[in-house]
Amino acid sequence: MTTVAWDGETLAADTFVTADFALDGAHVKVAKRGPVLAAAAGTTSICQRFLDWFRAGMVGDAPDMGDGEDDALGYVFHAGRVLVFDRAGSSARFAERFAAGSGERYALGAMASGKSAAEAVAIAARFCRGTGGEITVLRQEA
Repeated sequence: MTTVAWDGETLAADTFVTADFALDGAHVKVAKRGPVLAAAAGTTSICQRFLDWFRAGMVGDAPDMGDGEDDALGYVFHAGRVLVFDRAGSSARFAERFAAGSGERYALGAMASGKSAAEAVAIAARFCRGTGGEITVLRQEA
């Protein structure tokens, strides 16, 4: 469970890691490589593989994003585009703002009301049991 929010300039995500809705640690779920940002949500080990692949330059095929029982989603943000990686492959979309994870609706509503990505994740954490911990924020370079 995670909340990822991107407001077109900044990317924010919580660090909460759960196992059966109980706190099971913390994990940074975002990464940056030059002007490109990435985030991952889902099974921690799969998320880590995705972010490592991103940091290494996205060389070769994207990592396997799961088998239906243990899954993750990966997101890459650049130039107004969001690339979404899941177990079926990848897809691209254009978005002014984007949110994903268990607190997605709270975060989208907050950003639609003018809140930053970091503020949106903080608001999601107030209402979503799967969102919490520290909030990591990365800024996209021009």
